Amino acid sequence: MEHYLATSARAQDIFNQVLSALSRHNIPPTPINYMVWYEYYLNENKALIEELDKTLADGGKWHDILGFRLYHSLIKQQCTDIHEFEEDLTNAHGNLNTALQGLGENINTHTLMIVQGATPEKLTALQESNSRLALYHKNTQTLIQTISQKAEKTITFNFRDPITKLYNKKKLIQEVDKLKHLENLPPFVMIDMDNFLGIQRDYGTLVAENIVRFIARSITKIAGKQHSYRTGDNEFIIFTAQNEQQLFDIAEQVRQSVAHAQLKRKDTGLTIGNFSITGVLFYLEKNDLNSSLDHARTQLRIFKSREQRNKIHEL
Repeated sequence: MEHYLATSARAQDIFNQVLSALSRHNIPPTPINYMVWYEYYLNENKALIEELDKTLADGGKWHDILGFRLYHSLIKQQCTDIHEFEEDLTNAHGNLNTALQGLGENINTHTLMIVQGATPEKLTALQESNSRLALYHKNTQTLIQTISQKAEKTITFNFRDPITKLYNKKKLIQEVDKLKHLENLPPFVMIDMDNFLGIQRDYGTLVAENIVRFIARSITKIAGKQHSYRTGDNEFIIFTAQNEQQLFDIAEQVRQSVAHAQLKRKDTGLTIGNFSITGVLFYLEKNDLNSSLDHARTQLRIFKSREQRNKIHEL
């Protein structure tokens, strides 16, 4: 976190940029908003820069819920992760230094003992000590190399859907829990693939799974990877912390993208038709995400039973 110890000249320059942005976008000068925009102008947090640029480019307006979410998901969590990584790496680095220091001392002792005519027994004992330190050194190097890999696998396993690489329901629950203390949470959109069982029956599971991946890519491209979740076999959630009209427009763009797609089978080259998505825009009921999701699913089934597929509905 050395960038927070920047020189006073650079810090002043960033601060002036932040003040200008707050004024230009009519943003309340809250501590979280200051932090988000300070991080933005540091120009190092690429995920945060991407989210802010996309929001402002799409004509979106800043609001405190957006700032709160950006702070917790892309700044605070990142700081926590970095701190934990630094602790692990510091411990591993300390072990490595200990091994190297001990190995160096033993080499010096070994040289001295040879010069002084040490007995074979002492030289053998020293060699065994050197071997133990060398193994300790090797194991510590392996630990350093695998720390980040293990952490990445853990994060992926816990919060990513293995098929689409979107966030999963567990991640959605975590995000909503961070915002539950706020009043009037922004809306969600649930998207469900139409005729999923028919696609599986006519084309097979692999083709159906590839269509699910295609829908996931369409959602990510339009809504952004930070706002896209897979919560069921052919069910997705979009949660952007934007207002109703903005979220509806995003969902409609996704719907049109899927509806106009012409996907072809690699083995036969034939176009796969008869697939689309239906969505519902809904709000969190009584701060209970699970019951709200169940209600949205029920409404989706009702809309589909009334032949109102390939549309985005509002509850």
